[in-house]
Amino acid sequence: MHPAMLKVLAAEHVRDMRATATRSDRARDARQARRARRAQQAAAASAAPFVPQPRPSTECTQAVMEH
Repeated sequence: MHPAMLKVLAAEHVRDMRATATRSDRARDARQARRARRAQQAAAASAAPFVPQPRPSTECTQAVMEH
């Protein structure tokens, strides 16, 4: 191959490798951000204790029982 063509192909290959590395870095950063967000939400959820609300009475009234 001609030396000029080899130089162009090498430069293109390097650009492709850098683009792939950039995409990988962005994907890794996105995964880390998702993990951090989930951990923060879990910590916030566990900070406040769960207090169940009282349930409405299930006793039947006299008027309902007559029908």
